[in-house]
Amino acid sequence: MTVVGTTFYSAGQPRRKGTVFPTTIAREPHNTHDRNALAVQYEGQTVGHIPATLAAKLSPVLDQEGVPRIQSRVGCDGGNKLSVAMIYTPNRLRDEIRGRG
Repeated sequence: MTVVGTTFYSAGQPRRKGTVFPTTIAREPHNTHDRNALAVQYEGQTVGHIPATLAAKLSPVLDQEGVPRIQSRVGCDGGNKLSVAMIYTPNRLRDEIRGRG
C-alpha cells in the first residue's frame, strides 16, 4: 500500500532508496479530517496515512477486533513515495484488503 500525505510530515524517517524501517499503523478516530484515519507512524511520529478509501474499510474491522495498532514496515523509493506492509494482520483485515470482506 502506498502511504499518502508524506510531504506534510518530516518525522526524520529514512529517505534513502531501498531503506526499510519499522512503523506502526495506528487508528486516529478523533482526526478532524477523517474519522477512519489510519496514521503510519515511525518512532511515534506520523509520516503519512493509509489512503482514505482503504482506511474506510479497515478502520471498522480494527475497531471491532479491538486492535488500535498494527506493526508494519515501510519501504522508501528515495523520494517522497513510501510503501507500507503490515506485519500482523488479523484474518478479517486481510480479507478487507483483498476485497473479500
